[in-house]
Amino acid sequence: MRESQLDPSASPLKAFGAQLRRLRKAAGLTQTQLGDLTQLTCAFHLGPCPDHERERESAF
Repeated sequence: MRESQLDPSASPLKAFGAQLRRLRKAAGLTQTQLGDLTQLTCAFHLGPCPDHERERESAF
């Protein structure tokens, strides 16, 4: 899958996505691995889910 370009200055959502990608890659994780660690599915979300913020943070 090709990665889309994320312009963090475009919106808060793009900034969140860029930061999440950077941290995920720094941890050496694929999107699937991060999803497994945080118990998130491949479902499309419009933004970060507050219920899962702690789980995402603990993955790093």
